[in-house]
Amino acid sequence: MFDPFRPRAAGATPQQFTLVLFPELAELVRLTAWVDEAGRKLGLSMQRLYALQLCLEELVATVIVRAQPKPNLPMSIVVALIPKAEGLEVRVEHNGEPCDSALPQGGDDDSVVSLPELHLTRRFGTNIAFHRDAGLTRVTVLLAD
Repeated sequence: MFDPFRPRAAGATPQQFTLVLFPELAELVRLTAWVDEAGRKLGLSMQRLYALQLCLEELVATVIVRAQPKPNLPMSIVVALIPKAEGLEVRVEHNGEPCDSALPQGGDDDSVVSLPELHLTRRFGTNIAFHRDAGLTRVTVLLAD
């Protein structure tokens, strides 16, 4: 059975946690429980866990509300937490149409753009990057220690 709290590869360091969500607002409940459990396993402080929760809820809710599925392809959202030396890297990736009109609509591109409504993510995160690559839209955020 799939365990979203187990590292992706046995003995892999750093430990990475991954969750796959449907593009529905009801999934925010599942996201909250997952963040609490992953945060506990990562040993996050309550303050850092709260910042992580706010950032992820804002990022995932933005994808759910703004991204559109591609024709004949079910949309999914993948959330990953990756500990790094400089902090916790947070990734939110989806296979739908880009949320931001500034992202290229066709082809693969690493264009970096921004979504102005991500106030909490900008408040708590650094090194925020948005990319379109291989048909996926990805945002990465660093939550510094």
